[in-house]
Amino acid sequence: VPLRQKNALRPSGGRGKVGKMTDQEFFAALFGSIMGGVGLLFLLLGLVLAAARRRKKKRCVRETAGTVVDMHEYHDGGVRRCPVVQYYAGGTYHKAVLQGCPPGGLEIGQQITVFYDPEKPYSFYITGMHPLQLISTIFILVGALLMAVAAIVVWYVLTYSVTVHVYR
Repeated sequence: VPLRQKNALRPSGGRGKVGKMTDQEFFAALFGSIMGGVGLLFLLLGLVLAAARRRKKKRCVRETAGTVVDMHEYHDGGVRRCPVVQYYAGGTYHKAVLQGCPPGGLEIGQQITVFYDPEKPYSFYITGMHPLQLISTIFILVGALLMAVAAIVVWYVLTYSVTVHVYR
């Protein structure tokens, strides 16, 4: 039966008591805690954003026709042109700049289908152009990847950490 020797030589080259972490184990735990924590934050944020997108989609059930009436330009290191959509809902016309500026874009005068919330007609979405969909997916994937890497590193270090045993 292998027994641990109280003052066995540790992989770090030092002598220590049984139960004391080696430098390698300490840094694995520190790395795993930090990377796993950041991964968990990304994952939770992605799930919250995905839930918000699903809630909006559930509330925006009325359908109406919208028209691209203008292009709004953003100057943030380059020029992005985002369509301004006008639609009729709740007894009034609403105008909104589409978030996410769809690539390939829409042209002025183009008709699109707008889904809006009957209780809050200014709250709307357009199928395939919801910016939270891409953002939430990226956050969930990055979070899961960081947590997986942290778990693998901690598992590897703790599994293959050298412990000196004395056989009697």
